[in-house]
Amino acid sequence: MHDLVDDPETVAALFEAAVPELPAPAAVLREPDGPRGVARFTVQTRGAGYRMKVGVDDAGADAVVRGARALAALTLAGWAVPRSLAVRPGRDGVPAVAVEARLGTTDGAQMWPALGRDGRAALLHAAATALCRLHAMPVGVVPGGTVGGWRERLVRCAARYHGRLVDRGDLPDGLLAQARAAIDA
Repeated sequence: MHDLVDDPETVAALFEAAVPELPAPAAVLREPDGPRGVARFTVQTRGAGYRMKVGVDDAGADAVVRGARALAALTLAGWAVPRSLAVRPGRDGVPAVAVEARLGTTDGAQMWPALGRDGRAALLHAAATALCRLHAMPVGVVPGGTVGGWRERLVRCAARYHGRLVDRGDLPDGLLAQARAAIDA
């Protein structure tokens, strides 16, 4: 993606520069499947886990800053979302960086096998509902309105993950159809 985000020491330095009041990273883990131009990381310090997003090009930097603004607006509206701890717009060859507190220490993808059919359906429905609400936010929060074609992109993303889960062999029949129905509702 970009030389800056391929080196864990550089990523740790970006984290420390963005949030100097936090302890230094003990571990930096690259997260897969980030949007184009945005590298995502789980950064673990001695006491907590954080998500860091790095925009490595102009579009990625814009997405990182917009995402941090959206989190701040959702927090002010009383939603339970990750707290935006820092956002640094990109400039002079330094990429844009956003650091967020995590709501918990376990991602849905890690818990997927243990959730069971009802838990998986609830997780997919909650994710679809959150995306619907996020993309309906006012223009002032997400400049230029909604990100065009989000429903189609969400369905493609769900289909991609569905394929991966089918390959693993632990996806109940009809679960993707339920998720698609929730998106269309």
